[in-house]
Amino acid sequence: MLAAIARPYAKAAFEYAEEHHCLSEWLDFLRALAFIAKDRAVKKLLLNPQMTKEKLITLFSEIVKNLPKGGENFLLLLAEKHRFNALPSIAEIFEQYYSQQEQVLVVDITAASELTALQKTQLTATLKQHFGKSIEMKTHIDANLLGGVVIRADDLVIDGSVRAQLGKMAKELIA
Repeated sequence: MLAAIARPYAKAAFEYAEEHHCLSEWLDFLRALAFIAKDRAVKKLLLNPQMTKEKLITLFSEIVKNLPKGGENFLLLLAEKHRFNALPSIAEIFEQYYSQQEQVLVVDITAASELTALQKTQLTATLKQHFGKSIEMKTHIDANLLGGVVIRADDLVIDGSVRAQLGKMAKELIA
């Protein structure tokens, strides 16, 4: 539902940023807005009927500080249409447009523990060679994996976790 609401905002923001040659600034801006909008306290404020659109614009613009060209108008539009809750989806869709434009593949890596700088560098190089695109890596920690990593890139999922390997071994032993 939010994706359907967010798509026109993301598309308009992307087209504006592309036209004004400030795509990376807008990507950072939308990521920051999405991060703020996900905050539990901010979510409560967004639902508070006493929060005026002016207060919301001030809240977001003071936290972000350096608004890109057109950023203030974007915040005003979101406030007028009561769409601050769609910011995480807007940022995600904008990021997809950005990745396609810049030939950057956003890869989600879930690991059992924090990856070292060397591991990240090696993984990025391997993925860049495999996909033929620049790689932007987002890492997440899930101790339940026991070890190894799960890689998600577009529609591809590579499960190299110890948990998955143990599951395969258990199935083979049962069969």
